Amino acid sequence: MKTDIYYYSGTGNSLWTARRLADELGDTGLYPISKIETDVPCTQGESIGLVFPVHIWGVPHKVLRFIDLLAGDTSNYYFAVAVNAGQVAATLLQLRKAMKSRGLTLSAGFDLIMPSNYIPLGGPGPEEKWRMRIKTADEKIKQISREVAHKKRLPIEKKPLWQNVLFSLLYRMSFDKVAQMDKNFHVDEKCNS
Repeated sequence: MKTDIYYYSGTGNSLWTARRLADELGDTGLYPISKIETDVPCTQGESIGLVFPVHIWGVPHKVLRFIDLLAGDTSNYYFAVAVNAGQVAATLLQLRKAMKSRGLTLSAGFDLIMPSNYIPLGGPGPEEKWRMRIKTADEKIKQISREVAHKKRLPIEKKPLWQNVLFSLLYRMSFDKVAQMDKNFHVDEKCNS
């Protein structure tokens, strides 16, 4: 079965996830969402995967814009992997709703915990912790690939209701401000890349 995975990645966690899924699934094309501006590449896949990081407990802007390009293509099996540092909240429910409004069905949505890349809240943490997260994530990717290979329709993974409500509210309050959040960021000669 041919699979096409569209990924959005900033620090590499989602790219690593997409590559690992492609390795496990075989016969998979990888396409970066950030390079797709107007037209989705002509997909040959029976299954379409979306792999992306959770941004402020929700779906990134670019992923939502990309879904607009997929609108109306109802013939495929769609799955998603929301890469996060431990708080997926209602991100996959939000994605399912956005896809449904465009005539698409999210058949399976997976929460994948990876090392944090959010430096203001401590970054990835101790090496032992992030190595364990990568090992656990790799095992889950193997499980996800088995489910996707069989085109299983599964419940969307989410957190408890109170977290979904609280973090969804924070996401809605922050969503329009994300594009300006780095305006005060700067780099000087002390940067070690």
